[in-house]
Amino acid sequence: MRSHNRLIGILLGLGLLVTLPLRVKAQSIEELRLMAQSGQRTEAEALIQQLIAQSKHPQDLHEEYGTWLMEWGDYAQAIEHYKASITKKHTKSLPKLAQAYHANAQFDKVLEVISRMGSKSVTEDLNLLKEYALRAQTMLDRSEWVEVIDSIRIDIDALPVLPSRYFSQDWGKLHRASEKSDEIEKLRTTGLIYETALGLEWFYERIGAMGDSDLFYALSLQGRLSDEQALNTLNTPENERYPILRQDGITLIFARESHDGIGGYDLYLSRRDPETNTYQTPTLLGMPFNSPADDLYLIYDDLRGVGLLASTRYCPKGKVNLYTFRINENHPAIPFNTLDEKRPIATLYPWRATQEK
Repeated sequence: MRSHNRLIGILLGLGLLVTLPLRVKAQSIEELRLMAQSGQRTEAEALIQQLIAQSKHPQDLHEEYGTWLMEWGDYAQAIEHYKASITKKHTKSLPKLAQAYHANAQFDKVLEVISRMGSKSVTEDLNLLKEYALRAQTMLDRSEWVEVIDSIRIDIDALPVLPSRYFSQDWGKLHRASEKSDEIEKLRTTGLIYETALGLEWFYERIGAMGDSDLFYALSLQGRLSDEQALNTLNTPENERYPILRQDGITLIFARESHDGIGGYDLYLSRRDPETNTYQTPTLLGMPFNSPADDLYLIYDDLRGVGLLASTRYCPKGKVNLYTFRINENHPAIPFNTLDEKRPIATLYPWRATQEK
C-alpha cells in the first residue's frame, strides 16, 4: 500500500494521472528521464509502462524507454521498444533500432534496418555502423570458443584495482598513475601503467602530439626511468589505451578506438621484433574478445593458465564486466552452424553458455 501511495504521489507530482488527458508532453517525458537518470529506475519504469499502456499514440514513449534500456545494457528489451515505436508515419527510431541490434550482436538485423531507410536518411554515422556490422558479422561467424569461469561487474572507475588473487607475481602489475607519484612528472600520464614482473619495462598511455591518447614505453634501470619512447608503429590519430605485455615479452595487447574495428574500443595485438625493438602492424582480435561495446584490456597469466577480459558489453553506463577465462592456445572454433547458436558464446552473454558443450 505504501509503494502504491508513493506511485500515486509521483503521478500527481508529474501531472500524469490517468484522469488527465493521455497526450504526454515533452516536459513530462523529460521529468521521467530525470527520474530514471537519478537512480529511481523502478519508479520511472512503472510510470512509463503505465503511460505506454494508456496512450493511443505511445511511439515517443516507446522510443524514450528504449533509450533508457540501452543505457542500462538491456539491449534485447530496447529493441522491442524501438520496434514498437516505428510505424509507417513514425520512422525516426530506425537509426536507434539499428544501433540496438548492433549492441546485441544481431548484425544481420542492422543491415536489414539500414536497407529499409532511404538513401537520403542514411547518414555518415549509419554508413559507419554498416561497416562495423559487416565486419562484426564475419567475426561472429569465425569466433572461437573461450571458456569463461567467472565474471564480476565493477564500477569503471575501479578498473585499475585488480584483486591480487587473479594473477601470479610473474604476470606483472597494473598501477594507477597516482601510485607512481615520484615518476609521474616524467611520464606525464594520468592513465594506467603496466609494469612487467621484474619491473624493467613500463608501458602506459598519455596524450600525444596530436591531442589523442598514444602508447609509450620506458625502461626502469636501477630504480631510474629512461627517456620514454613513443610506440610509433602502433600510434594513430585515434585513441590507443591500456597497453599490456604478455609474459612472452613479445606480445603487446592494447585497446584502440578506431573506425577499423566493430564499435567503441577494440582490442589489438602486436608482436615486438627482438632485433629492432619495434612493433609490427597490429591485428584486430576476433570475438569473443571484441564486441560492439568498449573492450578495454586483455590480460594473460600464462603461469596460471587464465586470462582476464575487461569489457562494458551488456553493462549499465559506468560499469564494466571482468571475465576470467581459461587460456586455450588451440583457439577452438564454436561448433555450431548458425549465427544465433554462436551468438551467446561469441558475446559471453550469458557467460555460463561458454561452459555448456
